[in-house]
Amino acid sequence: MDRPIKILFLAANPEDTSQLRLDEEMRGIDQALRQSEFRDKFDIKQHWAVRVIDLQGYLLRHKPDIVHFSGHGSASNEIILEDLDGNSQIVSSLALSQLFSVLKDNIRCVVLNACYSEQQAQAIAKNIDCVIGMSKAIGDSAAISFAVAFYQALGYGRGVKTAFDLGCVQINLESLAEQDIPKLLANNVNPKAKEIRMCGWSLGGVIGKNRHKLREALQRGCDIRILLLDPNSSTINSLDSAIVGLDLLERKYHNWPPVTPRQVTKSDVLHTIEILKANNVACKNRKMPISNRR
Repeated sequence: MDRPIKILFLAANPEDTSQLRLDEEMRGIDQALRQSEFRDKFDIKQHWAVRVIDLQGYLLRHKPDIVHFSGHGSASNEIILEDLDGNSQIVSSLALSQLFSVLKDNIRCVVLNACYSEQQAQAIAKNIDCVIGMSKAIGDSAAISFAVAFYQALGYGRGVKTAFDLGCVQINLESLAEQDIPKLLANNVNPKAKEIRMCGWSLGGVIGKNRHKLREALQRGCDIRILLLDPNSSTINSLDSAIVGLDLLERKYHNWPPVTPRQVTKSDVLHTIEILKANNVACKNRKMPISNRR
């Protein structure tokens, strides 16, 4: 089984800055994920009063898939961490860009839930697939609402783009008039990526043999269709022994976490047979063509 998706929540509210409800944000995110469908697919690690000297160590220690920063941003478009005395210390865009360029192997998404963080998000997006920043000052309530809705959507198996959109919608639903402030940057993902098709006799076999290819395809924004072929495909007396087509990964854009197959119905089987006929997929002698398109 794949390891859970690790979220690293980093918070900083220096003594010389206004008080933010960062604890409420963390509580909301944690509750949203715990109540979601894929709650077991996420693992949240959190650190508070984060200092500049702590940042590299936390990233190296936890090897997160998602890095979430919550706190203040300066009018000069820089996030604010703490110094050794607990006061403000800004982090430059160049420094953050360099940091994530070195540690980009495991990190797939960065969320800068702080005012004026879009410029730094742009710098980070040169090396990280998906980055979210704020184009100007954002209120505490809007920032919390966005974050909670964003992770709730991820917890129900939605992709990053959909989760981002739902976060903005939630701000609007609460009439906070700040729904246009969050910005999603995805410079390294191709939104026009095409479908990848795979065939096999068992779902576990297809995923097991193509696990790394599937993960890479998801990061590229591909749609994936897995067709399961069964030697008893001439009859449909059992869903378990029929040709079953699963749109296993129905997402289109920045799609993770790992998804479990949805419930199969007889209409799925009939639809798949039509797909197989249309594409002249031959099942004789268990010769299964595998077609990959990008």
